[in-house]
Amino acid sequence: MKVPVCHPDRKYYAKGFCKVCYDKDKWIRLPHKQNPVVAKRKNVRRKFDLSLDAYEALIAAAKVCGMCGKPFGAIEAGLDPVLDHDHQTKKVREVIHRRCNAALGLLYDDVLILAAGIVYLRRHQ
Repeated sequence: MKVPVCHPDRKYYAKGFCKVCYDKDKWIRLPHKQNPVVAKRKNVRRKFDLSLDAYEALIAAAKVCGMCGKPFGAIEAGLDPVLDHDHQTKKVREVIHRRCNAALGLLYDDVLILAAGIVYLRRHQ
């Protein structure tokens, strides 16, 4: 039976805590609630190994999607710019549409799957 590290006399809830301490700690683990700028800075550093200023400069400089070549547009349509990167190396690729980035992710960034998809689409035109 697990025992919470915070209060050994209480019932274990999750992640080494009792329910009361877990709920208190949850607020600390959600920094975007406290300071969204700090959270974004940490997220950009973790995902891309870039400063927030460098990230914002790359986004601002991009005029068209690096994947499909179309201009950026409404967030609601998935046409807003995002920074694409390799998840293993963290190497930044280019600024692309959010939906183009989602398409790459759904295809596991696999060139062979993407090529097979192109063949499939051409076969059914």
